[in-house]
Amino acid sequence: GKTTMLVINTIQKLSKAEGESTRALLIVESKEKMVEMVDLFQVYGKYTDLRVHIGSKRPRGKI
Repeated sequence: GKTTMLVINTIQKLSKAEGESTRALLIVESKEKMVEMVDLFQVYGKYTDLRVHIGSKRPRGKI
């Protein structure tokens, strides 16, 4: 679906790792979606040298 295409497109644009700086930041609405995206990056990015890091912050209130 849309998430898979986003992951594949991101991997294609980045091709391979360059240095230590962040080159893409994806913001998702839930922890479940974050886990899904990490899994997809691991599957489709298996033969690249890209690194995926995740972060999460629990919201304190409405924004």
